[in-house]
Amino acid sequence: MPTELGDLCRQLRLAHVVDYVSTQQNEQIRSIVEQILVAELDGRRRAKLGKLVQQAGFPHIKTFEGYVYDHISFPNGSSPELLRELDWLERKENLLFMGAVGTGKTHMATALGVEACRRGKAVQFYRASDLVAVLQEKFALGTLSRFREKLKKIDLL
Repeated sequence: MPTELGDLCRQLRLAHVVDYVSTQQNEQIRSIVEQILVAELDGRRRAKLGKLVQQAGFPHIKTFEGYVYDHISFPNGSSPELLRELDWLERKENLLFMGAVGTGKTHMATALGVEACRRGKAVQFYRASDLVAVLQEKFALGTLSRFREKLKKIDLL
């Protein structure tokens, strides 16, 4: 049985499909099953991405497509490409965006968040002022500890 079908079945946790298809003598059956499984896997990925993006709470969906870096300066050793690779996220490093109103800070933060969602990471978006308000509200309600535990489970805040 071709590895692709086996890999698809493992990813989809379908333990017995490979066994059945391997008993069939018809190559067309294998091809159709592979196409169906690829469609299922793609559908699951799209659904997961949609769920992650929705849960993130982005004010608007923004990506790096068409993003202009002309007015942005990066520290030594950093670049737009390095940011987009998200290695800093795996190392649990922080990013700080500074600049005047309208310079693209929210756009960049959202685009990085969307990219993290594409890679299966849990993201939560807050503007700093909104996060302060939520923290004050949770404190007043006595639910700050529970909220902090929820934030600890987020891959990117």
